[in-house]
Amino acid sequence: MIDGRTAIRLDTADGSVTYFVDPDTYAPIALHARLDGGGETELRFPVYEELPPAAVSDGSLSLRAQHPGAAVKVDKLAYEARLSELAPPKP
Repeated sequence: MIDGRTAIRLDTADGSVTYFVDPDTYAPIALHARLDGGGETELRFPVYEELPPAAVSDGSLSLRAQHPGAAVKVDKLAYEARLSELAPPKP
């Protein structure tokens, strides 16, 4: 039971991530992860909703459709460089 909700527990092979889901729908209820370096994080999903299929096809989820004038860069190396600046890897 998680927050009064019946849940199925799913664990990764190494036990670092535990995912709790609704037994009938597999909708997420909670996620607990042990991070490299000893940290932990826990997420709760008190409400889970799915977008209607039309949202995928009508451009609602498209950055280019929602912001036609925005510059969209697709550069893996630039992304990784910026990410390492914002969240440097731990020694």
